Amino acid sequence: MPPSQNAVVQPTPLDASYKIRRVGSRFAIELVLDGTWSIIPRCGPRHGADDWHATMSIELATGDAKLAITPFESMATPIDLDATSSHVEFQIDNCDGRVHARLHVIAKEPGSKKVTLYVTPTLGVAHCDR
Repeated sequence: MPPSQNAVVQPTPLDASYKIRRVGSRFAIELVLDGTWSIIPRCGPRHGADDWHATMSIELATGDAKLAITPFESMATPIDLDATSSHVEFQIDNCDGRVHARLHVIAKEPGSKKVTLYVTPTLGVAHCDR
């Protein structure tokens, strides 16, 4: 039997451990943390253009989760998110075209944990010295 023309085809995510969907002016990221770093690559400005500034506002919607998060691969100390500190903002300047905004997330408790994050990216022009 042929598929219905009204059927909705869902794209397959790059990694089955997370799903990104748009919710108004922000993105909901649902992911399963298993004690290793999860990297979500498509949650910030796309690379390629220079001289952009982004604010990434991140809210933890799962009240009983404890995790560490950073959009930078080289950040020495990730920021903790939990029920009492459930919101963080990161400022990112891309003056040389090499910044790739990706969330790096890890659970701070043993075992698997399903969490939801809300990410609101705001893009502007960076003040780059040339």
